[in-house]
Amino acid sequence: MLLRQHPARPGGPIYFLSDAHIGTGSPEVEADKEKRLLALLDRVEAEASALVILGDLFDFWFEYRHAIPRRGFNVLARLQRLTQGGLPVDI
Repeated sequence: MLLRQHPARPGGPIYFLSDAHIGTGSPEVEADKEKRLLALLDRVEAEASALVILGDLFDFWFEYRHAIPRRGFNVLARLQRLTQGGLPVDI
């Protein structure tokens, strides 16, 4: 399988992410999980040629039409920033 790659970093590392299960822990656990995940996504933004999300990023997800769930918003915003910066994110 040939993955799309960031135009500025062809041949660079490809990061794989799975089983983050955002939304399963206490507020303290979730805050720590989010902090570590955002730090990883910062590294991905700086180094990666692609990001592949293998599954279970969120533990439970409804696709709301008029609201965005609070848990996970910062992660979604960071993923948007990555894609707008040209990084391919495949699911």
